[in-house]
Amino acid sequence: MNTEERVIHDQVSLVSAYHFLMAIAYLIGAAAIIVYAILPILSGGSTGLAQKLFLPITGTVLSLVLVGLYAVTGKGLLRVRNSARMGAVFLALLKIIGGLFGQAGAVALGIGSLTPNWVAVLALGLGSIATYALTAGVDLVILRFLIKEPVREVFYSYSAPAVTEAWRDNGRQVATQKAERASKVTADISTK
Repeated sequence: MNTEERVIHDQVSLVSAYHFLMAIAYLIGAAAIIVYAILPILSGGSTGLAQKLFLPITGTVLSLVLVGLYAVTGKGLLRVRNSARMGAVFLALLKIIGGLFGQAGAVALGIGSLTPNWVAVLALGLGSIATYALTAGVDLVILRFLIKEPVREVFYSYSAPAVTEAWRDNGRQVATQKAERASKVTADISTK
C-alpha cells in the first residue's frame, strides 16, 4: 500500500467516523421524540391518541431507520466496501436535499407563528440557515471526496479484486465474441 492509499484510508476513516456520529445524533433525536412528544401524550390520557401519536411515531421510526443506515454505512466504509461508498453518497445527497425542504418548513413555521416578533423570526432564520450551511458543507465535502477517481480506485481494488479481474476478463470475452459475430455476419453477407 503506497502513501496515497494510506492517506485515502485515513480520510475514509474520518468519513466513517462522521457517519457514526450522525447515527448517534439520530439516536438521540429518536430518544428525544419519545421522551418529549410520545410520553406526554400517553400520560395525558386524552382522546384521539392515534391522531396525536402519528407524527411522533413516524419521526421516531424514520430516525431509527437513519440510525441503522448511518451505522451500516460507517461500518462498511471502515471495511472499504464500495456499496458503503455508494450508500454514503446517497445519504449525503439525501441530507442536502432534505435539508432544503427542512429550511423551507422552518421558515414557513417561523413566519406563521412568530409574525409579530420579527427579531425572533430573523434569529430563527439565521440560526437555521447557519446550521444547514454547516451540515450541507460537510456533506458536499464528503460527496466530492467519495466521487474522486483515486478514492473510487481504492474502493474498487480493495473491495473485490477477484471480482474486478473476472469482470475484466468477462468483458474481454464479450468483446471477442462480439467481434467474432460481426466478422461471421460480414462473411455470411459477402458469400450470399
